[in-house]
Amino acid sequence: MNNNKNLNICGVIAEYNPLHNGHVYHFNNIDADIKILVMSSSFTMRGDLSIFDKFTKTKQALDLGFDLVVELPFSLAVERADIFALNSVRILNMLQANNLIIGSEENNIELYKKYYDEFNINNINRNELSFKVASLNELPFKSNDLLGFFYYKAIKDNNYNINLKTIKRIGNDYLDKDTNDDLYASATAIRNNLDLIDKYCPSFVSNDKDKILDENKLFKYIKYQILNMDINDLKNIFMVDEGIENRLKDVYKFNNYDEFLDYLISKRYTRSRIKRMLSYVLVNI
Repeated sequence: MNNNKNLNICGVIAEYNPLHNGHVYHFNNIDADIKILVMSSSFTMRGDLSIFDKFTKTKQALDLGFDLVVELPFSLAVERADIFALNSVRILNMLQANNLIIGSEENNIELYKKYYDEFNINNINRNELSFKVASLNELPFKSNDLLGFFYYKAIKDNNYNINLKTIKRIGNDYLDKDTNDDLYASATAIRNNLDLIDKYCPSFVSNDKDKILDENKLFKYIKYQILNMDINDLKNIFMVDEGIENRLKDVYKFNNYDEFLDYLISKRYTRSRIKRMLSYVLVNI
C-alpha cells in the first residue's frame, strides 16, 4: 500500500452486533477504492458477548463488500468509548486509510470541532460518575456522535492524516427498542428480539441464525473463575478495583447472570463497566 497517494482508502469502525439494514445503507453510501473495516471481536465495547462470533461477523462483513476486515483486539475493544475510538483510529492510520466515515445522529462535524477545544478528559477521569454519564454532562451528543467525537479527538490529538466524514443515521436511534420503521431498526431492538433479524438484517446475516451465541451460558464460566481465584488474584484482574473484588466473591449466591449484574451495579459501576470487568475476569487478563 505504499503507492496509495491517489487511492481513496476508506475506513469504517463497527461492532456489527448484528449487521443490519442501517449498516448496509451506511456501506452503500461510501464511495472508495478500498474499504477497510476495523471490527471488535466476539465481545463488544460494553462487555456484551456478540450475537455472532468474530469469524461469522467477518464473513458477513466480507459478504457486505469490504475489501479487508481487521480485528480490534479484545483488550482494546472491551473498553470505554475514548479508548475504543483511539485504538480503532490508530489501526486505520497504520493501514494508511485517508478517510473514516461514520454514522451520525446530527450529521454535523462542526459540533465535534466546537467541543474539541473545550473538552478536558482529566475532568472525566476525576469524576465520581461513570465515564459515559460524566462525558454526556460535558458533551451533548447521542450515542453515535459521542463516539464520533472521540474519533475526531483521536485524529486531531495524533495529527493523523485521516479525514473524518459523517453519514446521517436513518430510522431508529441507536438505543431505541421500538421498531416503528419498515426497513430500519436499531441493533438494540434486534438484540432484544432476535426474531427481527429476518426483517431488519440482510439475508446473509439471517441465514446465520443457527450460529447465534447465548450470553447467559457464560455465567457458569465467570462464576467458576471467580470462585477459583483468591482475593489477590481478583485484584490483579484489569478493571477490578476499589474493593469490588469482595463483592465479586458473593457470586456463589447467584445462579443467574442478570441478577449478579444487578447486585454489582452502583452509581460508579454501570452495567457496561461491570460487564467489561467480568469479561476480563472470564479470560483472566
